[in-house]
Amino acid sequence: MPISFRKICLGAGLAAIVLAGCATTPPPTGELVAGERLLERARLGAVDGAGRSEVERATQWLRDAQALMAARKYDDAMLLSRRAATAAELALARQRLSRVDAGVESMQADIRRLEREVSLLGESR
Repeated sequence: MPISFRKICLGAGLAAIVLAGCATTPPPTGELVAGERLLERARLGAVDGAGRSEVERATQWLRDAQALMAARKYDDAMLLSRRAATAAELALARQRLSRVDAGVESMQADIRRLEREVSLLGESR
């Protein structure tokens, strides 16, 4: 009994589905390394407390991502690595904002001091 064209197509389609199911996502080593680098920069800048909670969160997410990598759950590991990188970037932004705020406060103190000096000079004339 000859095999019909329809059965051949059905078998080929089924084989393609099975093979596609076997394909795995490659390990997200690039995302993990990027997250680690950003986290290290954020750790170095977290001396005044700005961004500290984001650094802690990113640290935990990277640990979890490494555990997922070991368990070969690459999709989940990639998502957590990206989340950790985003948290580290947020920590860096908060640190920059903290430095800018400190600069603004310093300039405002200088302005107040100069205004007092100008006021004293005006009174002495």
